[in-house]
Amino acid sequence: MKKISFIIVLSAFLAGCSTDFETIAPWKETMVVYGLLNPNDTIQYIRISKAYLGEGNALVMAQQGDSIYYGDILDVKMERFLNNGLVESHALIRIDTVPKDSNGVFVAPYQEVYAYTYSLHPSTTNDGSIYKLNITNRATGNVVKASTKLIENFLISSPNSVSPYKFNSPLGLTWKITSSAEGRIYGVTQKINYVEVNTITNDTAAHSLDWILTDKISIPDVEAEIRFPFVSSDLYRILGDNIAVDPNKTRHLAANPVDVYLSAGTEELYTYMQVTQENTGIIQDRPLYTNIENGIGLFTCRNTRKISVNLHPDAYAALDTSIYTKNLNFTH
Repeated sequence: MKKISFIIVLSAFLAGCSTDFETIAPWKETMVVYGLLNPNDTIQYIRISKAYLGEGNALVMAQQGDSIYYGDILDVKMERFLNNGLVESHALIRIDTVPKDSNGVFVAPYQEVYAYTYSLHPSTTNDGSIYKLNITNRATGNVVKASTKLIENFLISSPNSVSPYKFNSPLGLTWKITSSAEGRIYGVTQKINYVEVNTITNDTAAHSLDWILTDKISIPDVEAEIRFPFVSSDLYRILGDNIAVDPNKTRHLAANPVDVYLSAGTEELYTYMQVTQENTGIIQDRPLYTNIENGIGLFTCRNTRKISVNLHPDAYAALDTSIYTKNLNFTH
């Protein structure tokens, strides 16, 4: 792990001080790389940009594509090693038409990423493969490297896609998974899916709401059950908190009412999240975690799996009686 500390100190200058100093340091190429491999995704995306420094307004420079992106001067490849031997090597494809939200300071509406379109191995067992990312700037000769192992598919005891779940039960529910060798941090996000119909225009729109459970930390290299207990009836509170009462709209839960996304992240991802937590104050010592060789950023793995769960008929009926949803015109 590398830590680069940035200390910001507010200082008072004596009146009449005439000392001149240079605020712009000599330029040095700094490549910024972010990539989270997921063995359950068919395409992996790596974001590569450059740190910039120059005379003038930094916010204005952020709106210029050539201040941030390299253009077509990078050779990017992914290599898989097993038992210290190269098994496969593939070039990544540069894509400069990925939509980007116009909110924020950086150039929009598109961003540049590099796509890896080959399968990751393995997804069910950990065979010890190491994935190495190699980036070469053809214009400068600068080389940036990073590597990671994969997280195999962990065992999910619950939920399953067969059982109907009573989200209206006062007893609550608990999702259970078994930790994996490379996993360190585990999280669950549930998406509540519903459809809204405007009874005047007959317009139909699909919506989803995120329901995030507290992350759990595992002991490295120790297989153990990780439990995510939660108040199941919060389903109705979340719907009520996010949907406005409107007599001209009816709603119904989608065919797969709740999608449960269970994720595992590596030790590097856990460390990155810990180190980059918000730090406030006049004097700040904020370390920047990076595992990129000759650059900054993060290249590691997460494993996200999705299970769609069904609701018990009693859970549907509770939409009519819950104080949170009874006025939202849910049908079932």
